[in-house]
Amino acid sequence: MWLTEAIASRVDLLLAGLAGGFMALYCYKDITLKRQIYLVICGGIAGVYAAPFAADYFYAAKQGQVAGDNAKMFAALVLGAFGPAVISTVMRGINEAQIWEIIKARFNIRS
Repeated sequence: MWLTEAIASRVDLLLAGLAGGFMALYCYKDITLKRQIYLVICGGIAGVYAAPFAADYFYAAKQGQVAGDNAKMFAALVLGAFGPAVISTVMRGINEAQIWEIIKARFNIRS
């Protein structure tokens, strides 16, 4: 029961994040269907989980309940559009910097 209530309370953020993911698809012309689906899902997830944090961080709730809700949905839309690109950039940076190799060497982990 708690899961359905939690999902129902964040449907607006999920839809805004998914819309942002679909908006981001416009910039990516030649990616596969699997990556397109991944991009849209990442946009929705970024909207659901990061938008409340972003709205609280920028004190959007202090402007009133309606303005706070609209600010959360706008943050979900923006994070849905740009969140997958940020995640991809961070993962590319981790791979290029060979962070995993540094961690393995530090703790003497052998593959």
